[in-house]
Amino acid sequence: MDGSDGTRKDTEDTQIEEVKCAIRVLLFVTKLSPVGGRNSHGDGYRVTLRCPSCEEYGSCGKKQEPPVQVSSVHPTELACLEELLKRLQDRHVDCAEAVAKKAAADAASAATVDPGAPNVLQAMMKLERANARAKTANKVALEAEKEKDAAEKAVEELKRQLQPKRPRTDDDAGDAHEVLAEVENWDLRDHRQQETRVQIVSKLVALVMAKVRGMASEPWQNQR
Repeated sequence: MDGSDGTRKDTEDTQIEEVKCAIRVLLFVTKLSPVGGRNSHGDGYRVTLRCPSCEEYGSCGKKQEPPVQVSSVHPTELACLEELLKRLQDRHVDCAEAVAKKAAADAASAATVDPGAPNVLQAMMKLERANARAKTANKVALEAEKEKDAAEKAVEELKRQLQPKRPRTDDDAGDAHEVLAEVENWDLRDHRQQETRVQIVSKLVALVMAKVRGMASEPWQNQR
């Protein structure tokens, strides 16, 4: 094979690939397949068609285009491919339009949202809103916890003021004995006065703690 023969072969191979690509890009073609030689015919090609799936839109409904094989009429592989491409373009004009219509209908159907079907976008939006609420709730809970601590400190300070304590000394022991002796001498009225004072302090502490618990639970109720 001289240089000119090699160049001609390369050119023919390039043309063969170009025709194959032209066949494969046709909307109604699903597959281009080689066909083995038989009887008086050599190797060739055939295509599988998309036409049956879009017959309702005006296609021919055929599954395949008959193969074109090497023969006296089409003596080369390139000639077979060119003839096959010509047949497809001449015989399946309506098929190309039918495939396009079906693709448009499928796209429109996919774009229609079924109200009962899961919606990824809606689920993501719900998750984002839930995260925002959780973040707000955590912030409110933290603030309520701080208010609760401050209120508890205020209660302790109030109790300290109402019931002051001082360091115990030796004199306190004598005072304690004197207090005990004095208590033993209390009458019913004295006992009732001291009991009333203790009850007032206990009620005041309970009211403050109830207020604190109310401030801590109120933000959670507002989040519901």
